[in-house]
Amino acid sequence: MNISDLLTNDMRVGYPKVPLEIAQTLLKDQHYHIAGGYPRDLFFGVEPKDIDCWIRWVPPADGIGRGNMDVIEERLESFGIYFEEFNMYGTEDDRHRLAVLRCPGLDLIFMETLDGLIEGFDFNINQFYLEPGLGPVYVGNTDLNLGLVQLRDDERVRERRARMQEKWQSHVGAHPMRQELTGSFYGNGVI
Repeated sequence: MNISDLLTNDMRVGYPKVPLEIAQTLLKDQHYHIAGGYPRDLFFGVEPKDIDCWIRWVPPADGIGRGNMDVIEERLESFGIYFEEFNMYGTEDDRHRLAVLRCPGLDLIFMETLDGLIEGFDFNINQFYLEPGLGPVYVGNTDLNLGLVQLRDDERVRERRARMQEKWQSHVGAHPMRQELTGSFYGNGVI
């Protein structure tokens, strides 16, 4: 079993999902973005399955421990939130993820940098970002009204294509947008 298999299996059945407000509390004083499926589903009025928080990893100042990952783990424990860690240090992770803390309904994904986060998504329909105080914003470079666009090519993306086509059809295809959905005031690659 490889890391992709672990991340796609939901081993958190039976635990209550972590709500957005708690996730934001856990990540207080952290540099992070909520991007991907959660803001996409909110944008289209669909109940999100889970929240992906992309967190910039900060190494420990004294070289001991795992920096802000230790801080967030302590917060999870103090809240009594179940989590599993998937460590990716030293792997050839194509998204440059260092580690993931999987909680019920919440993935805390640590990355060395958040630059180019949106360009790293597999399909244009996932290029959404949750802007605090504003809500979900599409930040992709393609018009979603014109169809699903595959942005990367690897085995995992090919396996997800049919599911993403279904998402596009249910979210956009069945309910065409009245306006063009391309780019945004954030520009290309800001997050």
